Amino acid sequence: MAKKQYLEQNVYELAKERVRHAYELFDTVVVSFSGGKDSTACLNVALEVARELNRLPLKAVFFDEECIPYQTEEYV
Repeated sequence: MAKKQYLEQNVYELAKERVRHAYELFDTVVVSFSGGKDSTACLNVALEVARELNRLPLKAVFFDEECIPYQTEEYV
């Protein structure tokens, strides 16, 4: 079993760092958004970094699978 390695940064700071890196590499950054908790967190982190870097608007993609609850559609 691998030994745990603790970092100085928390998960939130590391997520922002990864999104910043994506903005450094690419002209366009797009977030896939399903309306769930994980993609909502990802969208909010990406939006925060886009504001910090003055790279608004942030593009988001939602794919309607026609089998999601109407509440999720309303939220999206």
